[in-house]
Amino acid sequence: VPRKETAFLRAMAAASAVAALEDETGVQTSCVVETRPRRTTELPWFSAYLSGSVAGLASGVVGHPLDTLKLRVQMNPHVNAAGVSLASLFRGLGPALGVQLVQSALLFGTYDRLRAAWHEFGGGTRSSTTTTAVVAGAATGALIAPATSYLEALKCRAQTLGTCVAPPSVTVGLLATVLRCGAGNAAYFAVWEALSSSSDNTDASSVVVAGTAAGVAYWTVALPFDVVKSHQQVGNGALSVRATVASLPARALVRGWLPAVCRAAPMSAACFAAFEAAQSAQAALLQRRGQHRRWGQEPQPREQQKHHAAGLRRTQTSVR
Repeated sequence: VPRKETAFLRAMAAASAVAALEDETGVQTSCVVETRPRRTTELPWFSAYLSGSVAGLASGVVGHPLDTLKLRVQMNPHVNAAGVSLASLFRGLGPALGVQLVQSALLFGTYDRLRAAWHEFGGGTRSSTTTTAVVAGAATGALIAPATSYLEALKCRAQTLGTCVAPPSVTVGLLATVLRCGAGNAAYFAVWEALSSSSDNTDASSVVVAGTAAGVAYWTVALPFDVVKSHQQVGNGALSVRATVASLPARALVRGWLPAVCRAAPMSAACFAAFEAAQSAQAALLQRRGQHRRWGQEPQPREQQKHHAAGLRRTQTSVR
């Protein structure tokens, strides 16, 4: 056999040995270099909750001053923004960060679980990404609203009354919060998925643009329900949602849209940027620790790891 053909056959045999070793042990060898970062779906199930909490803290710090201004405009249309001090805009920051941490952790984590379940229910296809985002986003918002409604009531009262006064009931504004979170998050994730899936570019500018558009969509849809919630939680909470809507003029239901949108742009951009950064950091940490196997699989016994390492060294020597 000619020398060139012999070298070719040896290389083919070595490649076959590498493939067989990977199939046997379930571990990828160092002969293959990954040029793309780990996907989110390869991270453990709780990664979205951890990244969501980081995103919540980042968005809470960025958006709280404009959130305070939005709430004051909703409660008093004659408020003079020029006369508001900077320190007063940070009132209620503690409860606000608590709300954002819990809400974002539950939001991203529950959305990730529901989206995966919806894909599995639909046969694993991703042809209807926007529909999946609408369904999973609405369900996520409705599920997390009871966990954050009382914290939001404390935040609203601290922002308007200057002190953290407990609301008359733990369920005050709950229905309006469910409607706001359900409708808002349906639009939020639908816009995010549509913009992020339309392009393969995942740099910082694309994340900021998609996050900004998602935040604007959220408040455009959810603002009427947010106005009703604010009036119920800051007031005595005696009026129902229908009675509160009837007591307000029609234009009052869109009051505070400009501060809400101005707040949503940097807040959502910071939220998604922090979320993606936290996901990438977790993926990089797992890679540095050598955890290339998928989560949920049993770790290899020590003897099997030694056998794999010895076989890998023999394979790499034959390739060289």
